[in-house]
Amino acid sequence: GSGEKLYLEGGSGVGRIGTESNHNLNFITNGTSNVRMTIDTGGRVGIGTTSPGDWHDNADNLVISEAGNCGISIDSTSSTTSSIYFGDGSTGGEAYRGYIEYRNATDAFHIGTAEVEALSINSSGYVHQSKPVWFSAWGGSGGNMTVGGVFPLDTETADPCSAYDTSNYRFTAPV
Repeated sequence: GSGEKLYLEGGSGVGRIGTESNHNLNFITNGTSNVRMTIDTGGRVGIGTTSPGDWHDNADNLVISEAGNCGISIDSTSSTTSSIYFGDGSTGGEAYRGYIEYRNATDAFHIGTAEVEALSINSSGYVHQSKPVWFSAWGGSGGNMTVGGVFPLDTETADPCSAYDTSNYRFTAPV
C-alpha cells in the first residue's frame, strides 16, 4: 500500500513492533491475502477479521471470527482451574467481580457475581444456587403466572420440575 511502514525497535529493555503511520498491523500466512490477525489503529485485536471495530462497542477489544465453527479453548492441567474474570479494577476483589471457572480437579463449573459464587454445576450435572430463586411458569388458560414465593433450588436434594402440579398450575416448595 502507500505510506505504510513497519518498524522494529529495541532498546532500554523494551522491544517494539508496529506501524509508523495510522494503519492496521496485519499478521499473515501463505501470502499477503491471508490475513489471520489484525491489530487495528484503535488497539482492538481481530482474529479471522480485519475489522474488529465493526462489532458492538462493549465487546470489540478481542474479536474472533470464522465463517464456520468458531471457538476458544482454555486448557489447564487436571488439578487446576480455567477461568474468565470480569473486573472493575486490578486489586483485591475488583479483579474478579464476576467470574466463570471450570475446576478440573472436581469437574465442576462455577459462576460468580459480586465476588461470590452464585451458581455451580457439579460433575453429575446437579445445579446448586447460593441464593433463593423466583420461578415463573406458563400454564392453564390463565397464561403467564408467577409463583408467589421464593425457595432455595438445590437439585441434588430436590427436582424442581417434579414440584410443579399441572392440575392446579402451582409449584410446591421442596423442604
